[in-house]
Amino acid sequence: MPYTTLLEAITVYSNASNKRQIVSAINRYLLPAFGLKLSKNRMNANELMQAQELMGTIKLTELSDTDLLEALEKGFEYTKTEKKLRRYPRSYIKLFIEFLRENKSLKNEIQETINDKKKSSNPSVRYLRNREAAILDKSHIQRITPKKKKKAEIKLSFNPSKYLEEFKKKYPEKEDGELLKIIQHHLEIISKSLSNFENFIVFTLGARKITAELTLVQITRLLGWLHKEGEPLDGLTVEKIIPVIDTRVNISDFRRFEDFLITEGKLRHKAKNEADKTIKLIKEFFLEYEVLNSRTKQIYLGALITLAKYLYRDITDEGEASNYEDISVIAKLRIFINKLPKQAKKIDTLPLTWAEVLEVRERLRLESNETHIYFDRTRRNKVRTVRNQRRSKSAISASLMRFLVLSMLTVIPPDRQRTFRELRIGKTLKHGLFTEAGFTPKTLLANSNEAKYYIHLMPEDYKTGDIYGEFIGEIPNIEFKDGSKFYDYLNRWIYEGYREVMLRGENHDFLFIRTRRGVPLDKRGMCSLVSHIFKNKAKIQVNPHKLRHIFCSYLDEIQVSDKEREAAAFWMHHSTEMAKNIYTIRDIQEKLRPTSSLMVKMNNSGKNE
Repeated sequence: MPYTTLLEAITVYSNASNKRQIVSAINRYLLPAFGLKLSKNRMNANELMQAQELMGTIKLTELSDTDLLEALEKGFEYTKTEKKLRRYPRSYIKLFIEFLRENKSLKNEIQETINDKKKSSNPSVRYLRNREAAILDKSHIQRITPKKKKKAEIKLSFNPSKYLEEFKKKYPEKEDGELLKIIQHHLEIISKSLSNFENFIVFTLGARKITAELTLVQITRLLGWLHKEGEPLDGLTVEKIIPVIDTRVNISDFRRFEDFLITEGKLRHKAKNEADKTIKLIKEFFLEYEVLNSRTKQIYLGALITLAKYLYRDITDEGEASNYEDISVIAKLRIFINKLPKQAKKIDTLPLTWAEVLEVRERLRLESNETHIYFDRTRRNKVRTVRNQRRSKSAISASLMRFLVLSMLTVIPPDRQRTFRELRIGKTLKHGLFTEAGFTPKTLLANSNEAKYYIHLMPEDYKTGDIYGEFIGEIPNIEFKDGSKFYDYLNRWIYEGYREVMLRGENHDFLFIRTRRGVPLDKRGMCSLVSHIFKNKAKIQVNPHKLRHIFCSYLDEIQVSDKEREAAAFWMHHSTEMAKNIYTIRDIQEKLRPTSSLMVKMNNSGKNE
């Protein structure tokens, strides 16, 4: 029988094994959302009486299960309950909600038999409750490789407490506070040196900031390794990786020419010996950390060459050597790179066809549209039922973002994942209209329906920006099977509060967000998200870069025109021979124009199948 009030329901509830915990969870966490004020200590008799009176006023027929769960979360916030302490109260409240459902006490409670499920307007969404459900099974293609034993992180830490034991042994007479100040001083010296190095990469060598940051990762890792190998923190500098030997000698400082030649020769010999030690050092690092891949070795060696340029910037003779050819350690590092074996190209079976990728995308689109979950339950009397539960806005938001991430990689030729995870609303993702006169935001257009979405990148925003320059690409408004369009979903995400739900209190303008934290997606998060989508829906992991291979393979399969292929290459920002010239923005728009018809054709693949 249905119960009218919360008090009536909890009074009748007869499961003695967990009733006390349920009452406690209701009093302590649920009722504060309905106005109950509690002290920080255990509830006193007066508070218990107030709680009972309040429960008598809460009408269950005006509440749904979702309302109760949302009230519980508000109660957690009001009481400032730590997240790790919320699990058990939440589970007891859910048990009680199940009891209320069984007695049809909640608003809009719907129960259907399995046969009635066929009449449901949304019969396809049972997979929402089944995380293992897949629409494709490509697991037979997945290459199984033995997992390498994970090495401990060696990147130099800038947390002073990590080095406290080391300095206690060195200065046993000093207090911890004094030691931490000493450690902090040494870390600041290293940090300042690395900061100066980063500025050199960006402002002297003209590299992009992201390139500088990646170089610093390798150098910081090598510094951490040196410290692990016994180099004390107070003696740790970048010169420990690459010693600086100044071979410049002023002939006017010598009476005899022979003395000048001998001194210069000794310095050059010393520089070569130190260069050999650097080569030996990096080889030891490669051996210990099992760095076998030639490409990975090349990244480390490239970082060392950049570091050597920084350390020898005032020593190299630019009149005789335009690119540090006169520096022994740089010459030897370049020889090392040239001797690395060429990596054989892997011929992998593509994990999915383009049509299958679109099939996965369509499933995500349907999921993002669903407002309810349908799932099975087994009762004590063995009668299976199907229930209808409203999805929370945060759950719908997560589904919508998954769909948008995969859509961005498919409604336009898939660029590198960095482009999409770094999209910023109003900056690199613009909504309005580009004309020869410039850009007009949607809010200033006479007819807002004319607004289009664009990806607008400056040279520093993407890897091949030095080749292509400023880039403006219109995102096509692809139409789906049911007549809805891609812009409909982007508009929902940006303008209808779904993105705000995912922010979880964070404040930034990035389009895509980490689901649980609200911070912008990083490289690992983006790759993990895409891989999880395909693992869940096709039983095979596919990373964003692999989608570029699938796309290019499909271009070959459908034999696109040269203009369409060139347009796709521009979107993907390939470093190809076609990009020898520097194009104006108008030239790029002309180059990209064939992409619209191409992507309509590609996104219709399998639509009528």
